Amino acid sequence: MVGLGGWLSARALVPLLIPPLYLAIVSVVERRWGQAWSGRLTAIPTQTTTVVLIVALTDGPALAGAVAGGALLGVISLSGFAAVYGAASTRSTVGWSVASALGGFGGLAGLTFVLHGPSFVDAGAAAVAVGLTVILLRRLGTGTTPGRRRAIGLPLRMGLATALVLGVAVSVAFVGPIAAGTLGVFPIITAPMTTLNHEESGPRAARRYLEGLEWGLFGGIAFFLALNQLLASQGIVGAFAISTPVLVVVLLVAFFLPERLLEGARGRRRAAVPGPTSPGREMGPAGR
Repeated sequence: MVGLGGWLSARALVPLLIPPLYLAIVSVVERRWGQAWSGRLTAIPTQTTTVVLIVALTDGPALAGAVAGGALLGVISLSGFAAVYGAASTRSTVGWSVASALGGFGGLAGLTFVLHGPSFVDAGAAAVAVGLTVILLRRLGTGTTPGRRRAIGLPLRMGLATALVLGVAVSVAFVGPIAAGTLGVFPIITAPMTTLNHEESGPRAARRYLEGLEWGLFGGIAFFLALNQLLASQGIVGAFAISTPVLVVVLLVAFFLPERLLEGARGRRRAAVPGPTSPGREMGPAGR
């Protein structure tokens, strides 16, 4: 493991700028375009990618690949957070909802750490968890309204995101790469954004944000699986050069395909409802 000099090197500390800056961008996007898009952008794995980068730069690509594998388990835990929050928000206050959701994250993190298997199996389990959570959130009901972020909360969230990333990167030496990868997906950004949406726009808006997050997590699964398989053999540059386009392609599909499918389903339902000029309404007395 690295000494203090390694942690103070510029190349190890520069990645720490990524999470707080990205959090500021997500907040601006939500204010302009609403919860669905901010949720999707939150799912872009800047937080955990920064942890992987720091570990790769300080401890080597092989260990960083194991951290990326642990992040697959973190996706399962984060889906647990979203599912529990969505269910709790139908009946509970913001405080109880987030406390229950954090409990769900912690419980799944411990369970997956004990039961996890090869990376491809973990990736499949993560994809199933994300898909089931999307279905649950949509059945519970979602809505979208313009975001109204509190300016005073943003600097605090930026600071917390930075502290979490640095703490998780350092913790690799104590808890191991799998547990560190799982902790790297801890909802330090997701939890405040969800609760603020709940407080300011209601539980349906919070679930809309979480649904957007879940769609974006499909990209994270593909990205972390690719990094896990490639970092040891291809090195930092090669692994990220291959994994990043994979992330972009899957994210684009996850961002735009759901809306197309939903629009098509709504159009089919409208077409199935008889209109005022439908044959059923034009039948004369003999037809009746």
